Amino acid sequence: MNRFSLLAIACALGVAACAQSRMPTDEQITQLLRSERAAPTDPKAPLDRAALDCLRAWSGNAELKQGLALSLVDDAGRKDCRVRVDGFLADATRNASKLAFADVSSEAAVRRAVELAREHAPPPPKTVTRPIAGAPAAAPPMVAPPAQASVDLGSYGMDLQDAEEQCRKVQEAAGKADASASVKRFAQYCGGSLAKMRSTLETMKRNGASEERMNGTVQGARNMANNARNLLAGAQ
Repeated sequence: MNRFSLLAIACALGVAACAQSRMPTDEQITQLLRSERAAPTDPKAPLDRAALDCLRAWSGNAELKQGLALSLVDDAGRKDCRVRVDGFLADATRNASKLAFADVSSEAAVRRAVELAREHAPPPPKTVTRPIAGAPAAAPPMVAPPAQASVDLGSYGMDLQDAEEQCRKVQEAAGKADASASVKRFAQYCGGSLAKMRSTLETMKRNGASEERMNGTVQGARNMANNARNLLAGAQ
C-alpha cells in the first residue's frame, strides 16, 4: 500500500493531521465574538462574555478554565454553551472568514481572545455623583493612593470587568425619570465597591494570595454582576 492510500485512509478515519485548525486573526476574533451591543465595524468592540467563557471551557487548558462555573466545565454545560458559539459561527456578518469551531476553541485562539477581551474592556465606571432625593449626602472622596503598576488578574479580572460593566449599565438606568429606588441605591454604591475590590484583588495578586482566596474575593463581583442583571431585567 503506497503512502497516498495510507493518507486517504487516515483522513477517512478523521486523523487530526488532515484537518489542521487555523489561527484566527485579532480582527476575526473581534468580529466573531463582539458583544451584541457593539457596532460590527468597531475594531475595539467588547467581546461577548458568555461566548468567551464557553470557548475557555472548550480550550482544554486548566489555566484558561480557571474561575469558570462548575456548571460550565462539565460535558452538559459545554454542550449547552456551544449552541451560542455555533450560532455566531453560522452568522455570515460575524464569520465572513468561515472559521470552524476547532479554529476558535484551540488553546492559542482562546488565549488570544482572553487578551483581546481585556484590551477591549471599557474603563471601570465612575461613582454616581448626582444627588438622589431622600438619600444621605455622599461622603467626600478619599485621596487616591499613589498609582502602581497594573496587575494581570487573569480570569478574575474578567469577572471584575463584567461586574464593572453591569454597574455602568445600572448607573445609566438610574438616571432615567422612572428609575426605581433599588436601581438608584445600587447605582450609588456599586462603582465604589468595585473599585475597592479591584484594589484588594491587585494587592492579593502581588502578595501571592492562593487561588482559593482570590476566587472567594472575586465571588463578590460575580454576585454584584448577577444582581445588576436582575435589576436591569426588572427595569425593562
